[in-house]
Amino acid sequence: MAPRTGFTLVEALLALSIGALLVGLTAGWERQTSWHRDPDPTALYLFLQRLEQRGRYRYLGQHGKTLVLVDHAQADKHVQLTLDAAHTLRWTDDRDRGNFLLLRGVRAIEWRELRSTDVVQLRIQWEGATAWDETLVDLRGTPVAS
Repeated sequence: MAPRTGFTLVEALLALSIGALLVGLTAGWERQTSWHRDPDPTALYLFLQRLEQRGRYRYLGQHGKTLVLVDHAQADKHVQLTLDAAHTLRWTDDRDRGNFLLLRGVRAIEWRELRSTDVVQLRIQWEGATAWDETLVDLRGTPVAS
C-alpha cells in the first residue's frame, strides 16, 4: 500500500474542533475583560463604618484629593486616603506605604470640611455612573476613655 498524502477525515475534524475551541476561548476572554463590574452596594457602608469608629480617627486636613487623618488607635499615626489612577481608593500611611484597598470602581471623590467641625462631606462618583453619592462622615475622633 502506498502512503497517502493529505489529511484523513479524523485529522481534519480534529483540526477544525481545535480551531473552533480557540475562537470560542478568544471571544469569551474578550467579553470577560471588557465586562463592566458594578461596585458592591455595601462597600460604601462598610467603608464609612470603618472611618466612623468611635474615638479612632480625627480629621487633620487635605492635600488636593488626599484626606489626612490621625489614627488614635495607632499612637496618633497619620494615615491618608488617596484615589489612584486605577480608580481605587487606598489607605496608606503618611509616607505612602501600606496600600490597603478600601473601594474599587471610584471615578472621582471629593472631601469638604464643614466649617471648623471635624465632620466632612464625602461626595463619591462610581465608574459608569453620572450621579454623585453624598454623605457626611464624622471624623471628630475624640479618644474614648477606657
